[in-house]
Amino acid sequence: MIFHYTESDKMGTPVEIISSRVSVYEIELDLDTWEKADTSQVPEFHDTLQDTISSLYNHKCMPGEEGGFLSEVEKGTNFAHVIEHVLLELIHLADPEKEIYSGWTRKTGGNKYVIHYSAPDFLTGRIAAILSIDLVKRLIQGEKPDMDKCINILREPVNYFTHE
Repeated sequence: MIFHYTESDKMGTPVEIISSRVSVYEIELDLDTWEKADTSQVPEFHDTLQDTISSLYNHKCMPGEEGGFLSEVEKGTNFAHVIEHVLLELIHLADPEKEIYSGWTRKTGGNKYVIHYSAPDFLTGRIAAILSIDLVKRLIQGEKPDMDKCINILREPVNYFTHE
């Protein structure tokens, strides 16, 4: 997304934003439709998640230190929060040379959540959202998802539509 915006700062000096390379997207989730809405309801989930995507250990999250996100998962957090982190990590694993993308989850009432996240482009962002939801659901069921397949799809997201 490229746009031009000019405004004066507090000193009256013109400030111009020339471009913005990261777009923010959102997905809404209703965890009332899920059999389990919180990681505390699936005791083995923490270990399964860590074994599947070990790089999630680097996610700081609320405590502000490495391992903070997985600590939250171990204590118990909603699956929307987990999907947010998995989504961002999938995007990063697909192209580790690019910038680190960010996200946040907000509760809209009951077990309904909105995940806001940045992605390099619309297609990658949407496919990452679909893959992360699928991946988390598989982990809840005790399945071992094919991470290489997920990452390869995100490396060339157009192939998602021709993939079996």
